[in-house]
Amino acid sequence: MATAIVETLLGVSGLSLTVDLYPFGSDTAAAAGIVLSEATNRQGLYTGTTSAGLTGLHQAFVKTGTAVFGVFDVYMTNDTSIHRLVDQAAALVVQDVTGAVPTAAAGASGGLPTVDGSNRVAGVSRNVAGSVGSVTAGVAVAMNNDKAGYALSSAGLDAISTTAPAGVASTFREMLVQVWRRFFTKSTLTATQLTTYADDGATATTTQALSDDGTTQSVGAAQ
Repeated sequence: MATAIVETLLGVSGLSLTVDLYPFGSDTAAAAGIVLSEATNRQGLYTGTTSAGLTGLHQAFVKTGTAVFGVFDVYMTNDTSIHRLVDQAAALVVQDVTGAVPTAAAGASGGLPTVDGSNRVAGVSRNVAGSVGSVTAGVAVAMNNDKAGYALSSAGLDAISTTAPAGVASTFREMLVQVWRRFFTKSTLTATQLTTYADDGATATTTQALSDDGTTQSVGAAQ
């Protein structure tokens, strides 16, 4: 079995330490009494070795004599790499990542993709065809700032509502409709008032006061 290295950075110098390693969830030590020696120049850094052939997540009980100094987690692999004792949250992240990476060979089914000489994903055409290259269903566009090549449909204006406003027009559409109705639907003109009507020919839509002093004829604002 490989001689695996375990390492912990405590930041406290001059301690005599050992560590016991327990498989995660087990109350039986898989390796006990591993002596941790302090680095010569990196004081507070302690390192030990084990040939127990451990793999997977373990809890590490660091001791001074028989007293527990601290409890850490460590993910062991049966090799000579350095296995650092960390807090539980960091160890669980390592555990979640390990096994999530595909084990198949790169470029093979189930494996990670590879890149070609231009650093593009190998096997993917630059001009994507198929369901992506030929979109047949409608596509909703949130905002298109490039209107080049766009034109109004020949029936576009016909889609605008021609519903008459109930009073004086307040929007551009109503203004256009009201101008047309002034000349092509019923209206009456007396010496004092111009009146336009709704489609029923009886309901007054707008009125405008008229006056004439023999020189100037005045038309008031519509009401």
